[in-house]
Amino acid sequence: MTENFEKSIEYREKHKEGNQEFDNETKLEKIKKIWEKVITHRRLQISAGKIEVESVDGNSDKYNGNAMSDGERAIFHYIAEVVSAKDNSLIIIDEPENHLHNSILERLWNEIEAERQDCVYLYITHNLDFARTRNNTQIVWIKNMIDKQKWDYELLDSNDFSDDLLLEILGNRHGVLFVEGTPDKSIDRKLYSRLFPKYNIIPLEGCASVIQATKAYNKLPMLHYKTIKGIVDRDRRTEGEINSLLQDKIYVPSVAEIENLFLIPQVIELVARKQSIENVDVLLEQTKEKTIKFLKLHLEEQALLFTKKRCQNTINNVCNQSTQTIDDYKTSLDEIVDKVKPQEEYSKACKELQKIVDDKDYLAALRVINNKGLLPFTNVSNAFGWKKQNYIDYVIRLLGIQDSTSEELCNIFGNYVTVGD
Repeated sequence: MTENFEKSIEYREKHKEGNQEFDNETKLEKIKKIWEKVITHRRLQISAGKIEVESVDGNSDKYNGNAMSDGERAIFHYIAEVVSAKDNSLIIIDEPENHLHNSILERLWNEIEAERQDCVYLYITHNLDFARTRNNTQIVWIKNMIDKQKWDYELLDSNDFSDDLLLEILGNRHGVLFVEGTPDKSIDRKLYSRLFPKYNIIPLEGCASVIQATKAYNKLPMLHYKTIKGIVDRDRRTEGEINSLLQDKIYVPSVAEIENLFLIPQVIELVARKQSIENVDVLLEQTKEKTIKFLKLHLEEQALLFTKKRCQNTINNVCNQSTQTIDDYKTSLDEIVDKVKPQEEYSKACKELQKIVDDKDYLAALRVINNKGLLPFTNVSNAFGWKKQNYIDYVIRLLGIQDSTSEELCNIFGNYVTVGD
C-alpha cells in the first residue's frame, strides 16, 4: 500500500516534468493483475488504504479484503510474497497446495513464474499432479530424513516422472498392494484397505494389470526397499498358476471372486448376530442351498469358462516353446490342433462341477463360481432387509470400527485371503 501511494506521488511529479516514459506499475497492480487471472469470476477494487472484492458480473455485494476466503487470501499472499521478492531470489514454497484446488494451483504458479522469471522456485509438495506440471524441473524424491542434517534422497529423471503409478508408489511411506477395480467403484479397495491397513491400496483395472505392475515394479532397483504386492481374483486358476503368482508376491483368495468372500458362513453368522437375526442356522442352510442351486443352473456356463481357460493355457504352453527356426515354430503351432481338446476339457469340467453339486460342497462352490449374480441370488442381503451393496457396505463398515467385532472379522477373512504377513 505504501509503495502504491509513493508511486502515485512519483507519477504526479514525473507528469509535471513532462516525463511520461517511466515504469509506474505498482506491486499492488501486479498482484491485482495476476489475482484476477487466477480467480476469473472476481476482481479487486483498490482505493486509498483499502482493498475490496467484487464479482465480475456485479451480481453480488462487495466485501472487504479481510473477508476473503482462505483460498482467495492464500492466492493473494503467494502473489504478493513473490512480487515483493528481491531480484534473482531463490523462492521456497512449502506445500503450495494448501487451501487451493488443483485447477487453480497450476494456473496460479504458472502466472507467478511468468511474472518473476528471474527467480528460481523450489516447491516442497505432496501433490504429485502439481509437481508434474512444472517445466524444466529437477525432481528430488525425499525418501527419508535420517537426522536434521542428513537426508536420504534420489534425483529422478523425466522418464521416471512421467510414470504416474511409479510416482504414487514413491510418494507413499507404506507398502503397496495392487488390487483389481477402479478407484471410485472398487469393492477390492474398500475391503482390502481395512484388512491390510499397513498397505496403500492401489486399484488397477483387471487382473492382468495387477500382475504386470507387481512384477514390473518389484524389478526396479530404486524400489528395492519397498514392499509391493498384488491380489487378483482366483477365477479359474490352477494350483500351479497360483503358486507361480505367489513367487512374484501376487496373492489369490480361496474364493473365485471378491463378492464370494461375503458369503463365507462365519461372515453371515457375525452379521446376523450384530443384527439380532434369529434362526441363523436356517439362514445359512438356505444360503448354501441357493448357492448349490445357482451352480447347478449355471453349470454349463461355468464349465465353458473353465474349458476356455484350460484350452488357452495349452495354447500358451505350445506357443511359448523354445523354437530355433520358422519350421520349428510352424510345427509347434500344428501341434495345437492335436493338443487342444475342448470337448474333453468341457466334459471334465462338467463332471468336476457336478460333483460339487452332488456333494453339496458349499465352500468348493464359492471357490469355482465366477458370476456376480450369485450374491443377490442367495437372498442373504434380503434377509437383513438390504440390497446387495448395503450388505457389502455394512460388512466393510464393521471392519473399520476397530473393536472386537472388526478383529473377529479380520480373522475370518484372513483364513480366505492373505498377503503373506
